Amino acid sequence: MTHLYADTDSHTSVILAQVILRELYKREPELIAANMYNPPPAEAQTLLLIGDKVVNGAPSDVQYPFQLDLGEQWKLLTGLPFVFAMWMMPADKANPELAALLAEARRRGGEMTDHLVEKYAQEKRWPADLARRYFTEYLQYAVTPRCRQGIEKFFELAAKQSLLTLHRKIQYMT
Repeated sequence: MTHLYADTDSHTSVILAQVILRELYKREPELIAANMYNPPPAEAQTLLLIGDKVVNGAPSDVQYPFQLDLGEQWKLLTGLPFVFAMWMMPADKANPELAALLAEARRRGGEMTDHLVEKYAQEKRWPADLARRYFTEYLQYAVTPRCRQGIEKFFELAAKQSLLTLHRKIQYMT
């Protein structure tokens, strides 16, 4: 593998892919940005797909028989969960009311899973059963102490490989 055509919709996932490829597979491919405006060539050996494109736009298993799930690979590498997304705010803007509002939004969203799947799965071209499993079994909505360890480990490994230039201390409100 000499090139990785990387979907740039998530900079975190691009860095995570690099960490995993370097740490687990001792590979350091050249990154080439790929998106709908700059699609990878048909003969591309490796792709990094992010988000809905994994479900509704991925090439066939025949074309790409070796596939990695970044979350699974991170767990294999570190034994820790990976936090792909998190609500954050600057420390000088943080307040308990806003934290409570975000926690309530998270709780209400969890209660609306079935409604949201019924409303949006078809529009997003996801099979409804897969969408329901994804949102209820695969995603975790609380940032647990183990998740916090995973975040710190990610910062540590990304900085060690000079993939992350800024490492701010995260202060958790809950």
